[in-house]
Amino acid sequence: MRGQENRGKEAARDTETREAARDTEREASAQSEVIGIVLLLGITLASIGILFLLAQPIVSDTTDRATIDKVENEILTLDSRLTAASLDTSRDETLSFSLEGGQLFSEPNTTTVTVTLDGNEVYEANVGKIEYTLSSESVAYEAGGVWRRDALQDGSSMVSSPEFDFDGETLTLPIYNVTTEGGYSGSRTVDVLGGERERFYPVDDGDNPVNGQVNVTVESDYYEAWARYFEEELRAEVTLGDNSVEAELLAFDAPDEITTAGASKKEYDAPSNDPFESIEDGVRFPSVDRLIGSYVEYGRENEGSAEVGDVAGCETECGGSNEPQVFYNATDYTLENGQFDTSGGNITVVVDGDLTVESAEITNGNNNVTIVTTGDLKFADDVGEYTVGADDEPERLVFHAPSDSEVSIVGDGTGEGVIYAPDALVTLGDMEGEWEGSIVGKVIDASGVSASAEVNFGGDVSVQQTEFLRNLYVTERNVGID
Repeated sequence: MRGQENRGKEAARDTETREAARDTEREASAQSEVIGIVLLLGITLASIGILFLLAQPIVSDTTDRATIDKVENEILTLDSRLTAASLDTSRDETLSFSLEGGQLFSEPNTTTVTVTLDGNEVYEANVGKIEYTLSSESVAYEAGGVWRRDALQDGSSMVSSPEFDFDGETLTLPIYNVTTEGGYSGSRTVDVLGGERERFYPVDDGDNPVNGQVNVTVESDYYEAWARYFEEELRAEVTLGDNSVEAELLAFDAPDEITTAGASKKEYDAPSNDPFESIEDGVRFPSVDRLIGSYVEYGRENEGSAEVGDVAGCETECGGSNEPQVFYNATDYTLENGQFDTSGGNITVVVDGDLTVESAEITNGNNNVTIVTTGDLKFADDVGEYTVGADDEPERLVFHAPSDSEVSIVGDGTGEGVIYAPDALVTLGDMEGEWEGSIVGKVIDASGVSASAEVNFGGDVSVQQTEFLRNLYVTERNVGID
């Protein structure tokens, strides 16, 4: 009896133990669910926070960039108004800025500009600038140009060029000097101020024209953009220093004759099968732009007269003693069968556009032929051949192409003549034939040229030195904001 009671008590205890375990499991399960929900919420909130932190710089950068772009447009407007104020063509001008977190400073004496003529100092001054900065980016009005810079990327670019100008005859260097000082933020309206103007060259009436080397040196945070401006727009040779650039704007020490089969201003990268019998790089021949311009002007003014014939007339034969010696075409032209009789004198052919030469030959006489184009110059026909003949005297047939044009010789053919394009790109990659006579370019690219291509020196060619006479004007114009 007592044994049965003990077994009953043990069973009851086992039941209680199992119930207690089940209660513990239920509590643990409930706690796990709560902990899971809390962890899930925590992970979600953490993810949202991380995404916010990651996205915030992107959003901030986009906002800053939009602000910089807007202020850049305002500084471009300031640029034009400062020019007008400096020339007294406007008075009491104002301009509103919305600076939105950045700072605008007008600072004198921040940038050094030096101009020399044959090594003699013509102008040197520490000019000021007006600069807006937000985060790592800045945009500035400096020396008459507008420039932009990102300090993190350590690079600068030109937004609007200074007013330096070279028209083939006169080099004009107006240097704008910001002389005011102040800082601005938020939404501000400033007065646009002009000031004194001073001419530093010429000092005396007899100083022009010049026949020497003109150099401009700029020490600036935006020196890399200045270098590209000098090189690309003024065709200068540039040398970079520590936050500075020196530009050779007019080089008057060029040789007076061509003595090699090829000559280029820039370094020549010779291919393994170099077509040139002889070539020299780093040679600075005078520009031909002014000469081309004078020919075009004469052709336009006298087109249809007895003095100027139609280039199309040279497809059978032009020149001789009873015809005009100048021939003009006002658009792009393909010279399919040019034949020139020089018995009546020198012949000039002027194409105001791109020129393709399939065939051009001197057929009679002992005088010369000059062919100029205002656009690209190409030697080729539909089947990739060309024929250019100068009666075994290449220097008697001269082709001129202007700055920033492209000269190309394409396919298999024979040529005699001189290609003089000292500020143009000359490409020979598709050339397969022969050329007798000098080729002059700013850059000569012979990569990919056929192993059968040849460029041989045909004899010395004189280069006129009259292009070296130039007028030089250097002025300083004081401007600012208040």
